[in-house]
Amino acid sequence: MIRAATITVMLCIAGAASAMPFDVASRKADLLKPEFANARQACLGPDIALDASQMIPVAGLKSTRGYGSDNSIEPFVWQVMVLTGRALADDRASRDALVGALETWARADALMSTEDTHDAHFALKRALLPLTTSYLVIESALE
Repeated sequence: MIRAATITVMLCIAGAASAMPFDVASRKADLLKPEFANARQACLGPDIALDASQMIPVAGLKSTRGYGSDNSIEPFVWQVMVLTGRALADDRASRDALVGALETWARADALMSTEDTHDAHFALKRALLPLTTSYLVIESALE
């Protein structure tokens, strides 16, 4: 499921225009053009129901036993990626939900108690890429 969301967000970001760095205003403008109808549709799908239990802030990520890393943040990141794509395609309700979720996590000092270990840092870095992208998309809506 996370891979599907990652592909969707990457289509929204990369498919709308080729200029770098990521320019939210130009991507939004491109997504309104008829030639980007498929990219816009990718941004608006999948239609998920927000699950409040998956939006609860995670205090920090920890090392795990054996191979793998802490995936406690993945349900939140999944929802953030979907909301980001939808917000980029100018879905106001998704943008508002994303703003609310990120503000809640910020007020709760989420992730600040992440262990100082390679495994926990890897999980944190993996989560920060979509969170950073989502911030760029909604930055203008923040106070």
